[in-house]
Amino acid sequence: MGQTALQTAMLMTVLGSAALAAFLMARAGGSAGSRPLAAFLAAVGLWASGLLLPGRWGMAAMSLEALGAGVFVHFAARLAQRGGRLVPWSYAAGGAATLAALISGPGVFVDWPGAGMLFRHEGAGLVCGAVAAMLAGAGQALLIGAWREARGLLKRQLAVVAVSSGLGLASAMGLAPPVLGIAVYPWPLLLLPAYVAVLTYGVLRYELMADLERRRAEAERQRLAELGALAATVAHDLRNPLNIIGMAVAGAEPAVRAEVRTQIERMDALVRDLLDYAKPWRIESAAVPLTEAVAEAAGGHPVDNETPAGLEVRADPLRLHQALANLIANATAAGGRVAVLAERVPGAVLVHVCDDGAGIPPDIRATLFQPFVSRGPNGTGLGLAIVAKVMAAHGGSAALTSRPGWTTCFTLRFPE
Repeated sequence: MGQTALQTAMLMTVLGSAALAAFLMARAGGSAGSRPLAAFLAAVGLWASGLLLPGRWGMAAMSLEALGAGVFVHFAARLAQRGGRLVPWSYAAGGAATLAALISGPGVFVDWPGAGMLFRHEGAGLVCGAVAAMLAGAGQALLIGAWREARGLLKRQLAVVAVSSGLGLASAMGLAPPVLGIAVYPWPLLLLPAYVAVLTYGVLRYELMADLERRRAEAERQRLAELGALAATVAHDLRNPLNIIGMAVAGAEPAVRAEVRTQIERMDALVRDLLDYAKPWRIESAAVPLTEAVAEAAGGHPVDNETPAGLEVRADPLRLHQALANLIANATAAGGRVAVLAERVPGAVLVHVCDDGAGIPPDIRATLFQPFVSRGPNGTGLGLAIVAKVMAAHGGSAALTSRPGWTTCFTLRFPE
């Protein structure tokens, strides 16, 4: 029974790995690391087939574990968008260990209680196994490190892949009993099909979600194009009547003229923001010193500029100025103190714009970055929506956060 269960698990792994590898190769280029992941799954399938076919073929298949782990590092680096310099060394170490195991022999197949013929690493095979474990750990570290900093869809995908690779590492421990001489059934090997299944789930589900994200982005671009056409029409049709109104009250009392001027300026600001929000942008990034950028964006507003000297972000200077100016103006309008702080974290620079005003009403917190949602009674409702658009164009994000001593903080995250 135990032998049948092990053979069934390995057969499921072979078939599942082959099917997913074929799918990924058919859609190569659709997602980050699709080709190295397909190659890695093929290596997993070959390794599992070695346990089904003890003998010369099985010995050769078991030698592939180190090279397969090197391919896994390649995939993890592509998905995590880091660790690229590690990839050539991973292939070199995995390839050398595999070649040594092929030449000297990775080990032997032994008759194991309840499991039939089971592989035992010996000699060069022990080195091959150790290199494979080291490389798999490095790939797992890349995934976990990227998961800690990622946001949204990528964060969820990294979590699923990291869990599945953890299952893969755990299943490989099933070959430890023969090496250690512990006469127990290799239960961990039965996890190998689950590893492929979870990885399949992660790839297929997030491939679909990524496609939906692309469709939503296209729909948003279409919506903004329509909004831009509407805004241009509104701007054209509004400005002439507003000018006429301004001239019509030229002889009115000063208080009346001042109120009309204020309302005209508000409507003109709304039209400008609407036109700016709806039109397509072209981002031209450069290294921008934050201290100077904050000082320029603050203008005449009293702001505590607590950004570290020398700290820079990669950003479009004009759009960075716009985002900071919008946040500082909002914070100043809320009353109280205003400060801009910044810090470098792994993979990003965070810029915090904080105030100790009245805070954000609970009923608008969830929709704060959507168009026409305003924190104050005199806002156009587009300032924060434009900030969110600026950050999305830079591949970063804008979020409402909290910091001790402040009632409201907005955090801009610029990826490095």
